[in-house]
Amino acid sequence: MEKMKVLFVIDIYLSNGGASLALRYLIEGNAALEAPVVFCRKRYKADSDTLDVRENTGEELLDYYLKHGYQCVHFFHADGWTLFEQLLKAAAARKLRIPVVTTVCQKPSFLQFMLQPFEIRHSDILVFIDKAAYDDPLYSFIPEESKEMNYFGRSRAEYDRTVQIAEAARKDHAPLVVGRASTLNKCPADMFDVFDRVDNPKKVLIIGGEHNETHAMIERQAAERSAQYEVEVTGLLPVEEYLARMPEMDIYLYHLKPDAYSSIDGTLGTAMVMGKPCVYMGPPAPAERLEHGVNGFVAKTADELVQYANLLMHDPELRERIGRNARESIYRNFQLEKTVENYNRIYRRVASAPAPGKVHIPLSFYRYYLDVFVMPRVNAELQAAYGSSDSLKLLPRKAAAVYRMVRPVP
Repeated sequence: MEKMKVLFVIDIYLSNGGASLALRYLIEGNAALEAPVVFCRKRYKADSDTLDVRENTGEELLDYYLKHGYQCVHFFHADGWTLFEQLLKAAAARKLRIPVVTTVCQKPSFLQFMLQPFEIRHSDILVFIDKAAYDDPLYSFIPEESKEMNYFGRSRAEYDRTVQIAEAARKDHAPLVVGRASTLNKCPADMFDVFDRVDNPKKVLIIGGEHNETHAMIERQAAERSAQYEVEVTGLLPVEEYLARMPEMDIYLYHLKPDAYSSIDGTLGTAMVMGKPCVYMGPPAPAERLEHGVNGFVAKTADELVQYANLLMHDPELRERIGRNARESIYRNFQLEKTVENYNRIYRRVASAPAPGKVHIPLSFYRYYLDVFVMPRVNAELQAAYGSSDSLKLLPRKAAAVYRMVRPVP
């Protein structure tokens, strides 16, 4: 087996976060990697996480890359890009070119984590993890030879382990528990209104996810319904604890905001491996896992969401069949071995090929980028520092800030 030396970069490493978990499974499942190290700007790492994860600056990262003879960098564009920007600036200062593979971990036009022009210009290959991201119309100018689509899969060992957890905790009572998990700010405002209409007098709702500004609203709505049914808000659980709780769920009701930044979604994939019949409504990427009526249900309206949930509530054979099909479809269509095979091909390509020509970014994109991403941030920065963003005296500072954001790396 041909070995590859790939240095991994992610801005924030959160052990049980979706992007960090995908990175971890990719490294652990790839026997072709030699001495893999993950560099990050901030690390929130659980004791059970065995990866070599280090907090460093871009200069330190570059020194390590050169000293140890790595062949390329694999950057995970998730919830930040500061460390990657530092690395590119350090390389530019030394007139060095580093082969880069960038994996985009959500839809690139999602405003909060928008794919930046400098990331496009300085990546040899952009890898999108679902079709919705690959086909994002805002980024249609990226040529086919500069991008790929690669689903993240599960190893056979991880698949079998998850199945064993599910089977060991199999329930034999009528359905009572409906579950969901996501970052809580993806929960739609009408989530409880939908659950109110699920037809079971002894129903229980389990909501998992990272606490944020939405948490107080969820706790308040749960308290308002305490006399009608039980709601448990678990917070963001460690992976093993989450897997241990998931068998309690009889139906997985995955209702997301339509404009949420959800990608193909490992949370939904885990529920399917657990054999849970899933009902989904939200942005398009997670639905790529589902064949409606075969291995899950995809709702277009809240009424359909309730309809499919109640259908599953009252039909145990349907729950069993949908759950079984869901489990089988995940292993058939989302295998880690295929993910690894594709990445190793990409690594070899960027490590051995000459520097590609930079992607031409059209002016129409820059106009949109300035209007919706750059100017709101620049104005907020000036407002915080000077109490104003409109003063003529601030024009030079505003121009400098805009240039810094639009072209941070030579």
